[in-house]
Amino acid sequence: MRRSKINAKSQLLAFLVVLLCWTQVGATTIQEVAQSRYWHLLLHYRNDFWGLERSEIDSKPYFLSRIGNREALAELEASLSAFERPASDELGPYQQHPQCVFPERYRFLKAQQLLKVADVPCPALSKWQNGVKAKKVTLVYAASYMGNPASMFGHTFLRLDAGGTEILDAGVSFDAVPENDNKITFALKGLLGGYTGIFSQQPYYQKIKAYSHLENRDLWEIELNLTQEQVDRLVLHLWELSNATFDYFFFDENCSYQLLSLLEIANPEWDLRQQFSVMTVPIDTVRAIAKISDSIRSVKIRKSVFSRLSDRYESLSNPQKIKFDKIRNDGKKFVDEPGNQELALIDTLLDWQSYQSTNRSEGTAIDSDLEARLLLARASKTVELVSQPEAKPTIFLGHRTSKAGFFFGTENGNERVGIGVRGVLHDELDPSPGYVSASSLVIGRLNMSYFTAQKKLALDEFTFFEIINRPAVSALRMPPSWAIGLKIERPIDTQCIDCLAGSFRFGIGLTKNIGSDRSTISLMAHIRSEVSNAFLKQFDQTYRMSPSIQAISNFEFTNELHVEVSAEQFWRLARISGVSSRDTLISGTVAGLILQDMEIRLRWERRFLPDGATTGLGVTFAHYF
Repeated sequence: MRRSKINAKSQLLAFLVVLLCWTQVGATTIQEVAQSRYWHLLLHYRNDFWGLERSEIDSKPYFLSRIGNREALAELEASLSAFERPASDELGPYQQHPQCVFPERYRFLKAQQLLKVADVPCPALSKWQNGVKAKKVTLVYAASYMGNPASMFGHTFLRLDAGGTEILDAGVSFDAVPENDNKITFALKGLLGGYTGIFSQQPYYQKIKAYSHLENRDLWEIELNLTQEQVDRLVLHLWELSNATFDYFFFDENCSYQLLSLLEIANPEWDLRQQFSVMTVPIDTVRAIAKISDSIRSVKIRKSVFSRLSDRYESLSNPQKIKFDKIRNDGKKFVDEPGNQELALIDTLLDWQSYQSTNRSEGTAIDSDLEARLLLARASKTVELVSQPEAKPTIFLGHRTSKAGFFFGTENGNERVGIGVRGVLHDELDPSPGYVSASSLVIGRLNMSYFTAQKKLALDEFTFFEIINRPAVSALRMPPSWAIGLKIERPIDTQCIDCLAGSFRFGIGLTKNIGSDRSTISLMAHIRSEVSNAFLKQFDQTYRMSPSIQAISNFEFTNELHVEVSAEQFWRLARISGVSSRDTLISGTVAGLILQDMEIRLRWERRFLPDGATTGLGVTFAHYF
């Protein structure tokens, strides 16, 4: 009897020990999973300005715990509890079982052996997955579009490839929820986080129409090296994000940044978001992915309607170009006879019709009769289909978007040394691959000089923004060249080292290629509005208007070597009644890469002022980062 009591106590003690050990193991496992990188990726955690970990998702329904946006363990425990609910239970506004609302969370926690429950049927999720049928993921980069402030930095989105017709695949992007704002308001609210950002899905053909057809932007299609399991994880998490909202910021938490969070779900070893703490430029995110070993399978380029038209037109012979001009001006001159019209000419005319249909001004008529005859003629000609070669990934070869350096030289005969920093993005003398040709988009440029003889430190300029776009006119179109900028700078024509002026500039003109598309010449008219106390002595006023005429030539000998020559005549108007003073500036600059991400620039300038001429020389060494 005593032995049986002892045995009973021993068995009870053993049971308690096992129970205690199991409880401790379970608790440790839950803690480890709660602190795991993947769980934090699912919750979109990121350290804030104060170093505290917070979720970047702002919508409360995304979290099952009241404090789930900042406490990973609390959200995990709430998730485990929710996933074990009866199949008939539905989650709040989603009207679905928690397993169906958060399928990737559920899959992950079950894989960690924290759940032993039956799977709940999810008809809405299954229907969506069957519609997407994602087998591959392609990152698409839409090149910069200078016609819209929100598109000047480029844009990235994903295409979920089903293995069939690409244009029917699902396009996934992160965008600001549109409001009825003008472009200036849109830009300001985007800078200050005044918009809500969401993930959205559209058929890829709609993306092609919006970017390639309407805005004439080339689309770079970068197929990512992901397994089917990784693709499935991304797709399940995308479903979880269908009702999630974020703050949208142009410079950091933008279209490209949030896509990186999806790619980290697919492959958690791709530590991408941590590389972008201050600013996220779309082209930089593309290059960050390209730097990862074996991250890319292939790269293709889907050219815009105008790029394709321009390529076809340039490939025509001179007699074909003459025929093209006659037919597009008078469609009746197209004669549909076997062998009478060359295939290349027909294809070029069809591309012209397509370009006209997507870029015509209101009221411009399209010759539908000519288009019908072109299509019939094209259908009657047999041609062997040739597969397009894989595109050379030039977008990966471009320079980084920030820049810093030092310079030394002379100004008005005074020796000086200085430093310079640029926030983003590109100017006309930077290496060209991956950027819009003959364009400049600069935000946050600071240059300071120390004049050795005067022992003075001076602010040369602080550029808030500077945008220059010089598309070349051609036989196909005549786009205007334009420039706009806002800065604080020293008015050098006053030869005052201590003086500063606020300056707003706008210019417009035309640009023409010289020999090839690598060399251009522009003629532009500018108007500057300047405010400064420095003008009191010369003009007896604190403001002046400075119209000017500029001729500028840019020669791109290679991607890494540029030469720019410029001549500009200024009229300084302090009174509407007449010219207060005038001066002329002639300059030449040579810019080239000497090492990877290291640039040197040599600049010479001669300024002709009312009281004499001055010469300036300078050498700048800069590093892209």
